[in-house]
Amino acid sequence: MDARKYALLSVLLLAVVGVLVGYSVTKENPLLALLSVVIGLVVLRVMRKRVDEVLEDEFIKRISEKASEKTLQILLISCALVGMVLISLGNVQGYPLSYVACAGVLIYLAFYMYYRTVGVE
Repeated sequence: MDARKYALLSVLLLAVVGVLVGYSVTKENPLLALLSVVIGLVVLRVMRKRVDEVLEDEFIKRISEKASEKTLQILLISCALVGMVLISLGNVQGYPLSYVACAGVLIYLAFYMYYRTVGVE
């Protein structure tokens, strides 16, 4: 399969999964939504393995790493700051944001220690 066909099929697959998730929300069936997303990811993974062309090189991976790192930093700092402000104003909605920030930092540290131990590909 070439990259153009892969892109077209992945957009079609995304549309089908979106329709299924929307339908499951209207029918209040979270299992169908979860199942459609999981099956969609598996099908996408199988399709990606069948592509003959190079879809991603080291330069694109490095750009993705830097973008992900900055996004994570900004998101976690924003959640922590907004959570602290809301808590200080007496609003209980600040607690979930603070918990998300703490969980994000813990997940980041866990992956950092894992990749430091096993090495990066």
